[in-house]
Amino acid sequence: METVRDRMDEQLRVLRLVEAQRMAQAVFARVSADGVIAAGRYESEVDRSIRETARSVAGPALAGPGRLVRSGPRTLLTDASRTASDRLIAGDDVVVVDLSPLLARHETGFARTVVVGDDLRRHQLVEDLAGLLGHAQEVFQRCGGITGRLLHAEVRDLADEGGWSLGSGHVGRITGTLITDGPEALPETDLIAYKNSRPLRRTDRSGFPAHWVVEIHLTDEAHGYGGTLKQLLDLA
Repeated sequence: METVRDRMDEQLRVLRLVEAQRMAQAVFARVSADGVIAAGRYESEVDRSIRETARSVAGPALAGPGRLVRSGPRTLLTDASRTASDRLIAGDDVVVVDLSPLLARHETGFARTVVVGDDLRRHQLVEDLAGLLGHAQEVFQRCGGITGRLLHAEVRDLADEGGWSLGSGHVGRITGTLITDGPEALPETDLIAYKNSRPLRRTDRSGFPAHWVVEIHLTDEAHGYGGTLKQLLDLA
């Protein structure tokens, strides 16, 4: 009987993670279609509009403190909360929309990068982020015993080929964890990082199968911008 209950707990946990991602994707699709992320708007305005959309799409299921938007040079940062001031989005900006603060209770994260303007290199950044996610998912599915170190190396090498730098020491984390003080705040085994030599397919501290969030942060320090993508690695 205990085994049956545990299996049901795991199924419910997976459903919660997948549903949280679905809601986040719906919110991002809505704000993108409505033109919420635009030049001439302050980050705080866009933030409020995203929260209003989240309430419309998911009600109280998506709620939590923390800044959701960072633009321009602030996209070099991994967390919008690291700066307190507001900023007007310019006509050639990169904007990161990170819904992770709204997903904290669901133990996962979601972020996308948007380009305001026609700069080809900036649009390539968005394409490359999506390509890295797809590559990470493909490698994870293909390599049953892949470790955090090996998957990190796969992402790093492909980023290098595109002319980008990794803006963080990790490219993902185990679900049920939040990174608020940098990757060093979590045990190495909770990160998809160079120092994690453990297989990603394993049980977590609760005894359930581990699930992972991809967190890729690419930067172009010379031109003063970066991009971020977050999404579940092993669940669709």
